[in-house]
Amino acid sequence: MQRPCPMFVISVSDVLALDALPTHEDAQARNLVKEYDGTTMGPCAFVSQTWLSFAHPDDAKGSKCALLQSVLRRAVAGDLAITPNANAQIVYGKSLSIPAKQTKRLRDGYVWFDIFSVPQQDHAMQAKAIASIFSYVGEASFFFVLAGAWSHADTGEVRDFRTWEGRGWCRVEQISNALSLNSKPLIVIQSSSDIRTYGPGGHMGREWINRPVGLGAFSVESDREALGPVIEGMIESKMAWGRSVGTEEGLLWQRVLHVVKPKLLVRLGSKGEEAEAEAARSSLEEWLGQLGFTAFDERTKSNWSPLRLAAMSGRVDLVRELCERGAEVNAICKASWPAFVTIPRMNIVAAACFSAGQGSGLSAEIVQVLRAHPCSSVWSCVAMRGHASMPMPCAHAAPMPMWGARPQLYGTPDER
Repeated sequence: MQRPCPMFVISVSDVLALDALPTHEDAQARNLVKEYDGTTMGPCAFVSQTWLSFAHPDDAKGSKCALLQSVLRRAVAGDLAITPNANAQIVYGKSLSIPAKQTKRLRDGYVWFDIFSVPQQDHAMQAKAIASIFSYVGEASFFFVLAGAWSHADTGEVRDFRTWEGRGWCRVEQISNALSLNSKPLIVIQSSSDIRTYGPGGHMGREWINRPVGLGAFSVESDREALGPVIEGMIESKMAWGRSVGTEEGLLWQRVLHVVKPKLLVRLGSKGEEAEAEAARSSLEEWLGQLGFTAFDERTKSNWSPLRLAAMSGRVDLVRELCERGAEVNAICKASWPAFVTIPRMNIVAAACFSAGQGSGLSAEIVQVLRAHPCSSVWSCVAMRGHASMPMPCAHAAPMPMWGARPQLYGTPDER
């Protein structure tokens, strides 16, 4: 993807010597800023965070700078081995673990941090830097989320990890990571002793889909319109990659992004409106053709079908028509696809519920149309119980155990 603005960074050694986080212009004046080239320079840590005042990302005490420095010191010393959050490990397994020898590479590395990496006074260059975020995240080797127990100096609002998940600009950086060809675990740093990894797409892996950028919080409302082309560019870039590789993974990325595109662009100005209108116009036959399906009941090697994708999209009309044609409602996934929040033996009801969320449009109607009892799997019940708008038409009034005998977990008795 083209980069309109260079990736400006500061070396880890220089960051460790800072008294405070400088602006881009101040850092340039002190000859701290370098243009990053991942092919010839050491690894880079991309730092995502929420600002602690309207004027600066840090507080008067320099708390954020101090926390970043403490983490970098541990990394340089070879004392920063990071383990996954327990929930994230259920979906991703041990792949989220980062050994100390890997983070130690940062001793010769660099840091991208918006205050000193993005021009603050040249607004034209600032806009180009914003359009380049996708490429910055893709080039970085680590994705840090600085989210301590802080508060905003001007508003008094809490600025912790939950706030980070709700901020529009942080969601831009998160989806940039999820769609990157070099996606990496989120390294969430809440204190010097509370550092855990999460999936590339969010703390449960699904946030890049069900917590879209346009429904995030912005200090400047006009930012939503400006971000429409940026997010659309990320989507198109990943879909182009999917078409080029000729694998099931590439095919799934094409299809999943096609069906969730209206969600990802919701409230991002004209781009969101265009995507929603285009999706609403397509008939089932047109939709199947757009996804490259030759039949309504066609499946991939790991059992992904048009019905599963229609349920993820939130389009009740497509789900209804596919069910009427005889699509297999109880089909289960036969492989793990963490990027799409899918694990082996997860059924279509569960997939629909797990892809539901803020602005998704999923309602009780789509589950009823699926004609699959919500308690066909524990995954379905748990997912629905976490969705406030969903009724609970099942007998499980008390919390259910997450794990048990395999046939009772996700699949159906005949393992369709």
